[in-house]
Amino acid sequence: MAQKTTIPKVTKEQVSSVGSIIKKKDLRIVDFKFNDLPGLWQHFSIPAQELAKETDPSSGIWTEGIGL
Repeated sequence: MAQKTTIPKVTKEQVSSVGSIIKKKDLRIVDFKFNDLPGLWQHFSIPAQELAKETDPSSGIWTEGIGL
């Protein structure tokens, strides 16, 4: 029997927390690191203010990922 994988939902509180950390620590760049499907380590960076603008957890990078 195959094991079912569930993807956790991102909450407004989590998104708000990320925005607060960006402001509190005066972050300039956010670097996203992940493994792609073949298992290779990948990353990309965006300006922190771009991520801070993403306030809706049901759209954008919070649900669509990076689109590779």
